[in-house]
Amino acid sequence: MEGASTPDWGNLSNISPGGCFVETPAPLNTGVKLNIGLWVANGEIWVKGLVLSGVVTRTNPCFGIRIKFADLEPSERETLRQFLKYVESTTKSHQSQQGYLAQMKR
Repeated sequence: MEGASTPDWGNLSNISPGGCFVETPAPLNTGVKLNIGLWVANGEIWVKGLVLSGVVTRTNPCFGIRIKFADLEPSERETLRQFLKYVESTTKSHQSQQGYLAQMKR
């Protein structure tokens, strides 16, 4: 993530077409505008975001923040849509193979 001052790294915990939830090593203030880099198999995706409510959760050593995507160009929105489609298909496949019910059937 690139904010107003220095780049920061975070762990993407949840994502949707409208925004995401990120765990970061340092808190970010509400209203901070930032660029979010999502690394994928064929490169990276950069989307603009806005911190909605600063720190939502605090678990040592991480802070959880909500980010709203903003001002996406049509090409950025399409790239994000493709990324979400990939995440959804990968997650469904993993859950069906590794999920609780699949484990019970073995």
